[in-house]
Amino acid sequence: MKIAGLFLAARDVPAEGTNGFQTQPSIEQEPSSAHKPRSLWGKLVSVSFLLPVFALLSVSNASAANRFSVATGNWNSNSTWSATSGGAGGASFPVAGDVVTVENGFNVTITAAAACSSLTLIASATTNGTTSQLTIGAFTLTISGAVSMGSDVNGNTRSTKILLNNASSVLDIGGNLTIGNGGGHGMATVDLSNGANTATTLKVAGSLTRNLTDGMFTPGTGSTVDFTGTAAGQTIDVTNFTYANIQTDNTNASGATPGAQVTSSNVTGSISVATGTFNNGGFAITLAAGKNFSVSNGATFNLTGTTTMVAVSGGGTKTFGATSTVDYGGAAQTVTAETYGHLTLSGSSTKTMPGTTTTVAGDFTTSGTASATAGAAINTSGKVTLGSGSTFNASTFTHAVGGDWANNGGTFTPSTSTITFNGTGAQAINGTAASQTFKNVVLTKTAGPTFSVSGSSTP
Repeated sequence: MKIAGLFLAARDVPAEGTNGFQTQPSIEQEPSSAHKPRSLWGKLVSVSFLLPVFALLSVSNASAANRFSVATGNWNSNSTWSATSGGAGGASFPVAGDVVTVENGFNVTITAAAACSSLTLIASATTNGTTSQLTIGAFTLTISGAVSMGSDVNGNTRSTKILLNNASSVLDIGGNLTIGNGGGHGMATVDLSNGANTATTLKVAGSLTRNLTDGMFTPGTGSTVDFTGTAAGQTIDVTNFTYANIQTDNTNASGATPGAQVTSSNVTGSISVATGTFNNGGFAITLAAGKNFSVSNGATFNLTGTTTMVAVSGGGTKTFGATSTVDYGGAAQTVTAETYGHLTLSGSSTKTMPGTTTTVAGDFTTSGTASATAGAAINTSGKVTLGSGSTFNASTFTHAVGGDWANNGGTFTPSTSTITFNGTGAQAINGTAASQTFKNVVLTKTAGPTFSVSGSSTP
């Protein structure tokens, strides 16, 4: 009989109670009295159920192949690879799901988009002065798991290296990147500069660590390291690494956080928060002259401890998307005058407000036991929310509000301020507070949109 392209003799069916094919007595043979034969149809059904299982096992095995470099050449050349260490070349080149080892002093070059499940670079076991190397051209190598690399541990000068040599070179690692094994008789190097300060990109979803004995990291001045974790928060090691540019895309609730103070010595370029959350960890961040800090739409920057905003100089800029969030969530902190997206004052203690106008493109929120007194106008395009336990003193200034004003149990001191409601849509004074008192309220609205007051609010 012929099933799914495979020809099986009637006797080549699995024996009952077994997982493999065994030769059974032919159908014409007389069965023992203890075991009555199944019909040929029953055997066919058994085979039809087993074939998908075997097919799945075959696919599973194929997706987890081992590949070892046995020649210098391109990643997508079969002659570069063997299925065993030191074996004959000619194995299919690695694809997503494969476990890859670059070894024995060979240089493998990425000349098209490529993928695998993990990558290990091992120094040559026989030849001094050699480097087992992976070179990434103008393409992306995507590795779903971990990358590790080390040098020789037996007193020989044998090294490993990952080189990104093009502005379009991307190494995207879904797990940890470990540079160096403490061998000390060679180097394990990740070179993002190509000796020419190329604008390459390294993405790491796990941890980025370097052995100080033999691990070397060369960022140049144009590269970007992007922290892309989703399963857990990430600590950005600024003690044992120097970066050019840092980008964060960590979407875990814990976000990405530097492990120490950031200075122009350990980050020579800019920092951008593209998605997810970036925390300053209670450490000051001071960028080099002319470098920029940005928080994109939908992303969040949390400042904790007693720290203030990222410091830029020499023409450097700070940019906040209209739907980004900056949260001063520590203790006593100084708030700087910026054009924010959403601005939140949380945590505890006094938040010292700036003496020049603060512009909030989104919502202005106070929460926790934070206390703030306006030092100048705060112009908010969205909603103002005063959370329970927080305190806000409007002082003597005129503050514009484009959305609702909601007091949910916070303490509001109007002093001699004016609150101007100037939104283009319907607006309201509301919240859970039993009463709210304002000094001056001005409505600057076109005909049509409504303005409502709930509770016992009095001007």
